[in-house]
Amino acid sequence: RKHGVTLVLVNSHFSLSFPRPYLPNLIEVGGFHVNRKVNPLPEDIKTFIEQSEHGVIYFSMGSNLKPSKMDQQKRNDVIRVLSSLKQNIIWKWDDDTLVVDKKKFLIGKWFPQDDILAHPNVKLFITHGGLLSCTESIYHGVPIVGIPIFGDQLLNMARAEQSGWGIGVAYTKLNEQTFGKAINDVLSDESYAANVKKISRRLRDQPLAPMDTAKFWVEYVLRHDGAKHLISSAQDLNFVQYNNLDVYLFISTVVVAIVLLVRLGVKKLFNSLFRSKSKQVNSKKKN
Repeated sequence: RKHGVTLVLVNSHFSLSFPRPYLPNLIEVGGFHVNRKVNPLPEDIKTFIEQSEHGVIYFSMGSNLKPSKMDQQKRNDVIRVLSSLKQNIIWKWDDDTLVVDKKKFLIGKWFPQDDILAHPNVKLFITHGGLLSCTESIYHGVPIVGIPIFGDQLLNMARAEQSGWGIGVAYTKLNEQTFGKAINDVLSDESYAANVKKISRRLRDQPLAPMDTAKFWVEYVLRHDGAKHLISSAQDLNFVQYNNLDVYLFISTVVVAIVLLVRLGVKKLFNSLFRSKSKQVNSKKKN
């Protein structure tokens, strides 16, 4: 086989995006990285979350954007917005330079994100909109405010807005007004939380956990000697055959031939009519 690929595991699920006509050797395992069994939180994080009367907002931009490298004005705007909220904030920050109210902010270089999002007192997730973060947020039913930077993050946030479980704020337009409005809109409108919980139920409603699904199909391929019967014969076609160029060429040739024949026939018909009319005129002149 030209490509030699028997099985493809895709980090996606139709409940997270939209249905696609997949071949039998392409298996969706979206959400495989999410913990089905929630791990206990470290005591300091657990206490901070559970003692927050109005809930907690978790803020992490992953490894793509280091908060300490943020534009100074944008950083100040973000801090002002977060400080004005009634919810407490858990913020993943990459160094020890941030000076904030320790009663309201829990700052750390790393947090168990999946387990934090699983806590029922987490009301909002502020994220860069990466696929893994969005999947965790959906699974645990937490709406998001996204600040997409590049790549799939822009598409993920557009999809979140379209599905009604999040709002995106472009980094170039990030300021106190846009950031504050996005957060207040998501927190004050219950439809965002309701929509993400609805999608969460769809994602969770699977006969097997994604990791078990992946395990089954890998073992299936091994049990059936490579499972060549799952592979589409399209892999054996050349470029012309795969793209039906020979078929299109034949159809185009037939269409062109028909057009030329019709054109030739019409031309001959007109010539015949004109010759007949010309003979009649000449005959009348002679008479």
